Amino acid sequence: MIVLTLLLFDFDQVLVDTEPYRYLRESRKWGQYRHLMSELEPCGGIDRLIHSASSRGHSIAIVTQSPGFVPKLFAQKWSWPIDNIVGWHDYKIRKPDPLCLKVAMKRVNAQPSESFHIGDLPSDTEASKRAGVKSIGAGWACADRNALLKSQPDYYFDTVEDLYQFIVDLNLGLK
Repeated sequence: MIVLTLLLFDFDQVLVDTEPYRYLRESRKWGQYRHLMSELEPCGGIDRLIHSASSRGHSIAIVTQSPGFVPKLFAQKWSWPIDNIVGWHDYKIRKPDPLCLKVAMKRVNAQPSESFHIGDLPSDTEASKRAGVKSIGAGWACADRNALLKSQPDYYFDTVEDLYQFIVDLNLGLK
């Protein structure tokens, strides 16, 4: 049985489908992006997954290449019990460098063997491998599933419900 203590979520295309505003992210128009974030909702099932995992004592972190204020505002809006948010300004090195994962693990004293990183890009898979954590490919809002699968994550799920069931099947009590 795998003992899970830390779920490390990427933000864009994993927790939230932000594709409609990709052009704002890429052009670094964070003020406009912040304003439009209120129009977005979590990917289907994510809210349930986060609240269930947290209520059972599992740590949850968000590691993103966006500025940290973006997921912080979103987590506040949806009342997600997530204090461990590592954004671009916390590490300034892009994935696949594993620094963002290491920062998040250090904040809660988690070991790589106790951690899973959920991401939608090959660079997320590579960062996971470099950090020694299990990688989970998130296919539910992924722009290029073939590239993600080619990166060979340890696990891959097409839906949030599949990820939720995986965690339940690990006998972690997420009901």
